[in-house]
Amino acid sequence: TALNDSSIGIEIVNESRCETPAGMNVVEHPAQRRCTFEPYDEDQLDALLELLQGILARHPDIDPQDVVAHADITPGRRVDPGPLFPWKRLHEAGIGAWYEDETVMRQRARLGDDTPSIESVQRALAAWGYGVEITGMDDAQTRFALEAFQMHFRPARHDGIADAETLAILLALIERYRPTRLAGLESS
Repeated sequence: TALNDSSIGIEIVNESRCETPAGMNVVEHPAQRRCTFEPYDEDQLDALLELLQGILARHPDIDPQDVVAHADITPGRRVDPGPLFPWKRLHEAGIGAWYEDETVMRQRARLGDDTPSIESVQRALAAWGYGVEITGMDDAQTRFALEAFQMHFRPARHDGIADAETLAILLALIERYRPTRLAGLESS
C-alpha cells in the first residue's frame, strides 16, 4: 500500500493502449479488454538500463528483484509496460527477477498436463506477491494477476488463463527468490 511513498517510478514512452467495448465493465468481463502493444525504442531501453543500474548502485538497499511494473502492482488497472518489455534482458543486466529454465522444466514435469486448480494458482500468485484472495474461483482478480504475471514472465501468452506452464514458472520463481513460501505449494 502507498507504494508511491516508498518507491521510484520511471515513466517510459510507449504508445501501447487498452480499450474495453462500450457498455462493458472490464472487472466483470476481463476477457473483453483489447490491448495493442507497441515495441520499445532501443535507445530508450539502453538509457533505461543505464538509469536503473545507476539507481541500484546508489541505493544498494534496493533488491534488484524488487524492480517491478505498474501491471505487477495494480493488475487490471494498469497493463504497462506490457508483454513487449524486455524483462529477461533487464535480468541479464542484473535488474529484476527471472526464472531458471531447468527449474521450470522440473516443475512442469511434476505438474503434468492437467490444468492446475484455480486455488493452487491463486496460492502461488499470493506467495509470489500478488494481492490475490484465495477464492477457488476463476474470478477477475485472478485473471488480472495472471495476465500481469504472464506479461512479465511469459509474454508469448498473456491471456490470464491458468495453465501448467504458468504455474511452473511461478513455482520456479518462488523456489529461486522466496523459497520459504514454497512449502505447501508443490503438493497442491
